[in-house]
Amino acid sequence: MTRLLDVQLMDEAPALRLFFDGSEPIDVSLVWLRDNCASGFHPQTHERTFDLLGVPDAPNVTECHLDDQSLHVVWAHDGGTSHFDADWLWEHRPGRPR
Repeated sequence: MTRLLDVQLMDEAPALRLFFDGSEPIDVSLVWLRDNCASGFHPQTHERTFDLLGVPDAPNVTECHLDDQSLHVVWAHDGGTSHFDADWLWEHRPGRPR
């Protein structure tokens, strides 16, 4: 398990910068995060229920914080909250081979 140490909202790009123990910082797109939020999928069929095209602008964040190795993101367009497990973020980080 790789520990998630910190998170920063990027000023220059619509992304979050994640700081994992023993790794260079990893930038994760807000569009990718919103599109991969577990709440956007049906719990039984795993079909996508969230329509990213229904978001008026590019996803924006009002708040993000860490709590017990989970990343919590509050979205500006609807006030909804996404939760991402640190291990899941590490396994799905950009640039990692499938």
